[in-house]
Amino acid sequence: MPIKREKLPKIITPIGVAVFPRISVPDTKYKPEGEYSTKLRLPAGDPSTQKLVEQIDAFYEEAYEVECLDKGANGKPRKLKRADKPYKTATEKDRETGEIVEIPGKLDFTAKRKAGGTTKNGQAWTAKIGLFDSQQNPQPLKADVWGGSEVRLQVTLVPWYSDSFGFGVRLELQAVQVVKLVTKGGLMTAEQYGFGGIEGGYVGEGETPATDNIFVGHRTS
Repeated sequence: MPIKREKLPKIITPIGVAVFPRISVPDTKYKPEGEYSTKLRLPAGDPSTQKLVEQIDAFYEEAYEVECLDKGANGKPRKLKRADKPYKTATEKDRETGEIVEIPGKLDFTAKRKAGGTTKNGQAWTAKIGLFDSQQNPQPLKADVWGGSEVRLQVTLVPWYSDSFGFGVRLELQAVQVVKLVTKGGLMTAEQYGFGGIEGGYVGEGETPATDNIFVGHRTS
């Protein structure tokens, strides 16, 4: 018997950088009912990141064994194909070649959740994502969270199976806490853009640059 919904683990992630967030308004490009999603970029070598990986991996193995038994016969488990886990080495598009390249030392965790659907009984349902600021205050749905924002997530580990892809575990997005907000017209840090420090170079006086009409990150609406 599959693991019951109320028994599924809920995890609060470390603080990381949001990549392609669709948090306030669901994306309907590929799913008409809409889908909330974001990637969370974390340093691969950090102990908190490793703890998150271990939590996901441990549940993956536990749920895999349960699914194998459930799909088996006469008390014997059936060996199932394994789908990819919900994290991988971070990637980006090379600005010169246009190719997708790996970012050493970074992991991207993908969290998503359907924004709506229909039950087996034909009843329509909708879902919302909890959105909070750093002081635990609820934020309005119109809050504009762009890529480069620093966030942490609450996710539920949900096992799934399909004949085409096999067994997997997804990170079902429940809530987002925004620690540092980047919005339309805001600027990311030099490090987030990929710039390193250059010894002996120009040092400014800390002016705040204008932000009008600057595209940064990925919008949620």
